Amino acid sequence: MEEEFEIQEEPDIYTEEGIENYVDDDTITASEEGFMLGYLNS
Repeated sequence: MEEEFEIQEEPDIYTEEGIENYVDDDTITASEEGFMLGYLNS
């Protein structure tokens, strides 16, 4: 099994509502972050 994403030991900033399952990599864009924040606040 290839190691596509490393295990993050540092605190994940996307864990407000368990949304870290949606962003299990570090390739999130500003628009994606804005969408998730808007989704959480809706």
